[in-house]
This record gives sequence, C-alpha cells and structure tokens, in this order.
Amino acid sequence: MATHTQDTDDTGASESVSDPLLRTEGLTKRFGTLTAVDDLSLSIEEGDITAVIGPNGAGKTTLFNTLTGKYEPSEGEVRFRGERIDGLAPHDIVGRGIARSYQITNFFPELSARENVRLGVYAQHAGFGRSDLLSHFTQQEDHLAEADDILDRIGLSEVATEQAASLSHGQQRHLEVGIALAADPDLLLLDEPTAGMSPGETGEAVDLITELNRDTTIVIIEHNMEMITDISDRIAVMHHGSLLAMGSPADISADERVQEAYLGEDRR
Repeated sequence: MATHTQDTDDTGASESVSDPLLRTEGLTKRFGTLTAVDDLSLSIEEGDITAVIGPNGAGKTTLFNTLTGKYEPSEGEVRFRGERIDGLAPHDIVGRGIARSYQITNFFPELSARENVRLGVYAQHAGFGRSDLLSHFTQQEDHLAEADDILDRIGLSEVATEQAASLSHGQQRHLEVGIALAADPDLLLLDEPTAGMSPGETGEAVDLITELNRDTTIVIIEHNMEMITDISDRIAVMHHGSLLAMGSPADISADERVQEAYLGEDRR
C-alpha cells in the first residue's frame, strides 16, 4: 500500500498526503558520450495508467530498462513505495512488485501458452534463473491453477495448450503480459503492447489493459495517440532524454511544446 506523509496547512493542521508509488529524482543514464535519460524526475501515482510518449530515441525504453534494473543509473535515484531500488538486480526489483513486458516478444516459442505462464509463476516462487527453470519445471505440477487464472485474465484459456509460436501476434502479445502478471506485480510496465496489431487486436489490448488497471498500476510506452488519450490518466512526454511535459491527456494535447517536439513528427 502507498505510504503517507503528513503535510501542515496554513492553520497548523496536518493532512495525510499519499506518496507516489514510484518516483525518479534526477535520473540519468549515459552510454559513453550519449545521454539517453537526462535528469529525469517524475512520479507515478498508484492506480493510474500513465503513458510515456516521445519521438524515436527520446529515451523511453532506456527509462524502462533503468527502472527495472537492466541498466544501473549513471546519476539520480529510483524510489518504489518510498524505498530506493536503483542498483538492485532485476529479479530483486521484480520481487519488490515491478514487472514488465517487452517491445519484442520474449517467451519460449516451443512451449505452450500455459507452460510459459507457469514458468513465470514458478520463477516468482522459486527464484530460479531462466536456464534453471527449463531444467526443472517439467518436474513441477505446482502453480497450474495460478497459471490458468492468469490465462483466463488475458483471454487465452482456449489456447492454453497450444504452442506459443503458433499463436497469433495479438495472442503472443497478451501472453507476454501474462508472463509479467505471473510476478503478481503492483506496477506493470508495458513497452508498446499494441505494436504490429490490427485494429481489432488493438481494441482487445485496450480492453485487457483497462481490466488489468482495476488492481494494477500501469505505465505504458505507446505510439498510438488515440489509444493513450482514451485510457491514460496522465501522459509523460520525453524529448532528448528529458521530461518535456507531464499532465492529463487534454493538457498534453494542448501543449504547444509537445506538438512541436512530438505530435507533429512522424510517430511509431
């Protein structure tokens, strides 16, 4: 649950103010002379859907990689529920309650949808690495119920026994989300979850994200402005690694700086 601090108003009375679920302060990530994320400070409120947008090369995926421990920040910090998580290993960050899906599908194509999700559930309980799981999971009959519950949530129950490689593109993207959900996250990061989808598949993805948001805070990198305007509580706009603007969809759509830096450019 979110922590709270006590603020004092002009009368001297105190009121409870919720801390953000996740907060970055001065977050910077450099690769040699390239600064991919530049002094970025933003807050993610619990229960929200927050979209992160920006031109190609704005630093969006690098931001996700830094939040989830793939990259260690060059400067600054990341706090989740008030505690610093920058510098932790990826599996430790997952254990704190943050999970992600990837822009490129990331599952075992030769395994069934159920086996892929069950591996994710088993990893959450056992803490094994990827290679360990492959050698041990066939001996485990545990966690099937949890896997089936997740498959039901993501709409893949009917294809649970089908090989992941044989699923449609939209179903594979949903499977990616299901594997992330296996970690039972409080914060779910989705990197372009509708990339390459047909309009029908995109609609199904929107429905899934909206449903998941009932009990999970979501941060989403997306290029589909109509989609994120419809589903997002707040939008963060990145430009050259920095936070250009953050606000409601209406505020962002009306921001001239955003129109110049992003909305008027070719988007992906």
